[in-house]
Amino acid sequence: MKVHRINGARLTDDVFTITLQTGEEVTWNVTKLNEAARAGWFGAVRYAPTCDLPPADWSEWDATDRAKVDAIKQNPRALAEPAIAIESENPAFAFCCFADGQHRVTARQELGMQEVMFYAVPLSLERRFRVTGLDI
Repeated sequence: MKVHRINGARLTDDVFTITLQTGEEVTWNVTKLNEAARAGWFGAVRYAPTCDLPPADWSEWDATDRAKVDAIKQNPRALAEPAIAIESENPAFAFCCFADGQHRVTARQELGMQEVMFYAVPLSLERRFRVTGLDI
């Protein structure tokens, strides 16, 4: 029997994995990110014009994700929930990517809403929320 050591997440936590532009694959613990945001770790909610954000490319996503966006569009409470973004190392950009909330952002864009709300995770804290050991 092979034992896998997963660090940074409980079995019940939501996680998100993305390949950054640098080619590095990163997994964040979304459950812990949202808990920290609600506890004030990342400061106040920030706002960005929806027109400044690129649209999601649905050609690479399955129908379940499309259904999630459509459901969010019908749920004012879900639409009002801030996303979680990771700050960018490039000072020209406020953040490099969303760790949570891309479906909410897309729903707001499709509804023609003017702004997207998000918490920005400072680079000094970002690594605390990484999950390792998932590559089985």
